[in-house]
Amino acid sequence: MFKKYKFFDYVFFIYNVIFIGFSFFQNDYYKYLILHISCVVFQYILISKVNEKKHNFITLIRFSYPLLSTIFLYQELNNFITIFSDKFYDDLLAKIDRTITGVDISLYFGEFNLKIMNEIFHFSYLSYFFYLVFLPIYFFYKRKDVILNYINSATLSFYFSYLIFLFIPATGPRYYFFNDGKTYLVGYNITNFVKNMVYNGGLYGGAFPSTHCAITFVGLYYLVKNQNKWMYLWSIPVFMLFLATVWCRFHFLIDSIAGILIAFIIIKLLEFFKVNK
Repeated sequence: MFKKYKFFDYVFFIYNVIFIGFSFFQNDYYKYLILHISCVVFQYILISKVNEKKHNFITLIRFSYPLLSTIFLYQELNNFITIFSDKFYDDLLAKIDRTITGVDISLYFGEFNLKIMNEIFHFSYLSYFFYLVFLPIYFFYKRKDVILNYINSATLSFYFSYLIFLFIPATGPRYYFFNDGKTYLVGYNITNFVKNMVYNGGLYGGAFPSTHCAITFVGLYYLVKNQNKWMYLWSIPVFMLFLATVWCRFHFLIDSIAGILIAFIIIKLLEFFKVNK
């Protein structure tokens, strides 16, 4: 059954098996059973039917499906976030931030509260979807030798972070400092769009670690390592995104640092064990 499975396939499979088990902790467990069993069946059919030697759209889906699946699997976590702990660790994370910077860094940035800056940083935060959707397309069509490395590292970074959410739930600065989850940061259309998207579709309790920082770091790492001619240009929006996670109050600083460290450790472990070969 697993003959054609790659490392990222096993990660996706194991994650779904884990949540099949977690489903029985829910009153309406059958919904989650159906979801995760369907994921496993879809995965098997996709892998068994796709000819990887063909360089077409279906093959691209075969490589990128674990990342695309994170969107709806992320939403599901709203129902599991307190499965192991009904305690949120924002007090601890805010204390770590103050130890690092000497201030509540999100509130410190908020003192500037310039509309144009808020607009720029909310746009930078939104650029995360480039790494989720368009970077796999770029690697697939332009650097096929890199796609496996990127998908392996990004998939494990994502799903490992999702599991951490369940053990260290945290709401982030926008809820910790403002009980209703709203912020007085004001901007223009992009700021309002991103705020509404996060408030309506975000995960309450899934701030630590920052998957935004983890995945963008993975993308930048492989762009730099493979000497992409745009690598230095891409480092600017990546840095802006890292800063945006804190500026926009979606994450504590330690959330973002943890996301980068997790991604870096995973990349190096996969290289050490030659998983991508």
